Amino acid sequence: MGRVNFLRRFIPNLAKIIRFLTNMLRNPSEIRWTIETNKFDEVKHALASAPILVGPNYTEDFIIFSFRLEHTIAIVLM
Repeated sequence: MGRVNFLRRFIPNLAKIIRFLTNMLRNPSEIRWTIETNKFDEVKHALASAPILVGPNYTEDFIIFSFRLEHTIAIVLM
């Protein structure tokens, strides 16, 4: 839940945007993809645009975090 609270600071009306996802997760045995769940594109757009995702500031130092799992490698530039 901490991640959602963090995102609320940056994405206006986040609760309305992800209401369909919250409802689906309340009862995972009844997950159904409907027309309403096509709002997922709106969530993707909100996460991939400023101020969430912005280009790097080359005047500042970078921190690189990396980790790997069995079949996954991830790197985060901060």
